[in-house]
Amino acid sequence: MNQQDLIAWQFHRPDLGEGLVQAFRRPKCPAGTAQFRFRGLNPEARYCVTDLTLRRTSELAGVALAEKVWP
Repeated sequence: MNQQDLIAWQFHRPDLGEGLVQAFRRPKCPAGTAQFRFRGLNPEARYCVTDLTLRRTSELAGVALAEKVWP
């Protein structure tokens, strides 16, 4: 991995019904932003999403969350 990489992972704990996305923008990454799609969502469920950088929490339907591209 070099200092220009942008990397992200999606983790899921089916036993807890929880998960998270962890993304890192390396110090020399030329991209100011990146977009990600969540996978494996239940379109009928409701999800609580917290952006730790912005310190903002939203609740979204699975179908809306699956269709959204997240910066």
